[in-house]
Amino acid sequence: MSKLRAIHFVGLLSTTLPSLGAAQDLTIIIGKPPAEGAKGFGGSGATPISPTTVMQFLLEPRDSGGAQLGYVLAIRGEPGWYNQHTTWNSTDSVPGFETTNWDVGPVHYAVAYSKAANRLRTFGKEINLAHGNLVLVTLGAHGASDATVTADRHVTFVMFEPGGFAGLFLPRVPELASFAGLGPAKQ
Repeated sequence: MSKLRAIHFVGLLSTTLPSLGAAQDLTIIIGKPPAEGAKGFGGSGATPISPTTVMQFLLEPRDSGGAQLGYVLAIRGEPGWYNQHTTWNSTDSVPGFETTNWDVGPVHYAVAYSKAANRLRTFGKEINLAHGNLVLVTLGAHGASDATVTADRHVTFVMFEPGGFAGLFLPRVPELASFAGLGPAKQ
């Protein structure tokens, strides 16, 4: 196949099959395993990353040491939407899933995670985390009930020392920064 035909073929594929142009898997490894042996840790958290966006995450302990990302859930709404009374509670309402119900002012949603099934249920969607563990949610005019959810990027993220997840993750994932309105400065 000539070079010109190959370029045309790739161009044709990218316009007719947009899924081939979707975000690729991303691997980020922070640090090295400790010399004295494997020390696994895990944890979860939520932090505002911009005036419009909150990032919730889960890190799973690794047998070989450190922690690996289970999922990142970025929720975007009107500026300051999350600056309201917030409560959460664990529930067993979704069998096989660890579920947390969230109330952020008038916005009510659940985050249900199954490590065994590698699935996340949130905002009325079920996500196969093997295909996309970076979950971007845009709240609708009615809050959670008409939110849009996308998860087309899988990020393998491993860190070997606890602490500072958001500061380590956010600058390395450009579509998350862009989603939160933190894209590169305009020239």
